[in-house]
Amino acid sequence: MFLVAENEIQIDDDLKTLLYRLMDYRIIHKVAGSLTHKSKTGLSYQAFAIDIGCYAYMRNLQGRLAEIDLSEKEAKEKMRSSPILLGEELRRIWKHSEGKTIESVLAEQEADEVASDE
Repeated sequence: MFLVAENEIQIDDDLKTLLYRLMDYRIIHKVAGSLTHKSKTGLSYQAFAIDIGCYAYMRNLQGRLAEIDLSEKEAKEKMRSSPILLGEELRRIWKHSEGKTIESVLAEQEADEVASDE
């Protein structure tokens, strides 16, 4: 689960296109709109869940996503504490992956992380 500020989606056509494309391909699903965040005031967010079939590929985004069971009573409250992905970060991920398969992008990121740990 991750949140994106509604105002960023409204003013940035590229970001909106990216999110709609990911939803069209059923990689992510919009699960809530007009959410407030517990630690940020004055903004509203849209909540997106990564499809369970795609989740394994997102393991390298640990700490930038929250795992929530949407069938739980407290799911909406937990969404309000989910990490916020900024539009610029989503655009960076998108630009970095253009023309590549998700597997090759993740392999590159994993190699970069291993190299930085050494």
